[in-house]
Amino acid sequence: VIGGSELFALWWTPCVTLPSLLVSGDGYKSPVSYAGNWARSHNGRRTIRKICKRSAEAQMDAFETQLWLEEPPEKLPRVLLLSLTWTSELGLAGQISEHIQDHKIVCVKAGPDCYQIFQGYMPHTRMPDGYGLLEWQSSGNPYSNPQGISRPQMQEYVRYLRVFVESEIWHGEAHNAICNTSQVDFFNQLVWSSFSFTEIEDADILGYAETPLLTALGDAVRARTVAGSAARGPPSSSH
Repeated sequence: VIGGSELFALWWTPCVTLPSLLVSGDGYKSPVSYAGNWARSHNGRRTIRKICKRSAEAQMDAFETQLWLEEPPEKLPRVLLLSLTWTSELGLAGQISEHIQDHKIVCVKAGPDCYQIFQGYMPHTRMPDGYGLLEWQSSGNPYSNPQGISRPQMQEYVRYLRVFVESEIWHGEAHNAICNTSQVDFFNQLVWSSFSFTEIEDADILGYAETPLLTALGDAVRARTVAGSAARGPPSSSH
């Protein structure tokens, strides 16, 4: 049974950030930091696993709906950015940052029977041997072909992806299939997984050397400097 404060915390916090926020402890000043002790309890861990699983199932259903839509050629290609996050429950007893990881995958729907998967894997303390895009494309992984993969291959990839994000116990085989790497230190561990996706539109992609935020900041600083100089008036001459 979850108390009222825990229900508020779960309702307020998106599932994609739920694991890290709930176990962050009293030192982290967030609206849900008070729920840390509850999240470490047996009932809390079990509840969060189920919530994360339901959220992942819903997001996977929505992702597949978009992926298999029958669309006219002028609507393609479509670029979908997938976000995976998983947290080992071993992190509840120690430093949570050492037991939480995230990963991004770019899925391109180029045609009704042509899909592409782009990704890299950043090296870190738990996975020192990462890889870049070119290494992924030359890895020999059945889903890494830079020329694209067929619809049946994409369906197979999505099945592995669903198994991974909906499993309450780390699924090494599925992780290896979708990411082309194994992390043996997660094997057989209870995990909180979350999954989300978004579509990248043309307007989201910046052209070469475009820095809109930096440009806007520079314009604001220059405007403030000009306004300040005008308010002070011309410099006085000293004799």
